[in-house]
Amino acid sequence: MSVLSRYRNESKVDFLYTARQLAVSVIKSCVDSKKGRYTATVSEPVAQSAWKVYEHVKRANSIYPTNQHEAQLRRDQFLLAKAELYVLDSKIGVAHEFYHFSDHDLDEMGSFIDNEMKLIEKMLDSDRKRYKNLPL
Repeated sequence: MSVLSRYRNESKVDFLYTARQLAVSVIKSCVDSKKGRYTATVSEPVAQSAWKVYEHVKRANSIYPTNQHEAQLRRDQFLLAKAELYVLDSKIGVAHEFYHFSDHDLDEMGSFIDNEMKLIEKMLDSDRKRYKNLPL
């Protein structure tokens, strides 16, 4: 049975879905704007950064901490994803100089990046509270 949209809450794993949407959006934009000679130099690193964000949040989500060390490993993956989001944003800016992404594509990618950053921050805060009493 479906839940009416007005009764839905933000999912605890929205960060996974958003990271996936971001990767698809970036890769699609890079493929759609292929200009031949700069493809390997410019668009592949942009797409790789999007993949890395998705991989890091996927890894973080697969860690179920039972002690402080495992909680830190999970946190590290979220922090790596967050850092990669900053890198991705910069790479998109540089790639735009070559490919002139459409305004729609830029808005979509920027929106996904901003949303993912907020969701990762929420997860870091939630994890900090949830795992603070785990044994060393």
